[in-house]
Amino acid sequence: MVDAPTFRSIFPEFANTTTYPDASINFWIGLGTTRLDTDIWGDQLDYGMSLFVAHNLAIGQRNVAAANRGLPPGEIAGATQSKSVENVSVSYDTSFVKLDNLGYWGLTSYGLQFLQLAQLIGSFGYFL
Repeated sequence: MVDAPTFRSIFPEFANTTTYPDASINFWIGLGTTRLDTDIWGDQLDYGMSLFVAHNLAIGQRNVAAANRGLPPGEIAGATQSKSVENVSVSYDTSFVKLDNLGYWGLTSYGLQFLQLAQLIGSFGYFL
């Protein structure tokens, strides 16, 4: 079973315990245990759980960052398509990784990986 230290070893980008406290990781693990059936996920359960947790932590951190900038947390925003500041312009072509109609799960790379794994093990429809 995944715990906070195991999760952090799988995804070291969540190593900052101030930004991603153990309590948050444990909350999402607890919720994940009610959503991911061990009989279906089998030996992929720990990786699936870790993707589930990473996706939710990433969404949560976006909400914290928005609130810290005085914006409403929880607003849905897609990937950056273009941005201009003075003479600098940035645009990203995300069409090659975009999968339609994934809703909440399509908002992070972890969510996309989670759904692809869920599809492989036969649990895809449950999460859409």
